[in-house]
Amino acid sequence: MKGREEKNKAKGEMIKRHSEINGIQELYEEGSYVLMINKKKKKLDPKYLGPFKIIKQTGLSAYKLETPTGMVLKTLVHHNRLVPAYASNDKFTELWTKVGARK
Repeated sequence: MKGREEKNKAKGEMIKRHSEINGIQELYEEGSYVLMINKKKKKLDPKYLGPFKIIKQTGLSAYKLETPTGMVLKTLVHHNRLVPAYASNDKFTELWTKVGARK
């Protein structure tokens, strides 16, 4: 029995270390621009949608987003689906990709 308990404890410590190293979440500031990962991507669809402006952070990991044209998305987006949007200028006037264009 002791051997099994030691193995379980060692496994738990290994999982804890792994989650501490890989579980780092990126926090975005209000007003910054992000791209959203396209989860329903088909073969020729773009990998990312956006750019979107962060309006508000709700809780620890969900964000309310707005398009460059001012339309606010109805759903909250988890931080795991977001990546920073880098561009030469911060004046985004239109979406780089169309949201929901495919039927």
